[in-house]
Amino acid sequence: MGGEPLSTRTQLAAARASGAGREVRPTDQPPE
Repeated sequence: MGGEPLSTRTQLAAARASGAGREVRPTDQPPE
């Protein structure tokens, strides 16, 4: 858990589930 609010993590999870995980890269993984 970095410094992002819970809402950001929720949106990230939703985006990844929607298939936008490639566009919205989480800070946990390095940019490809």
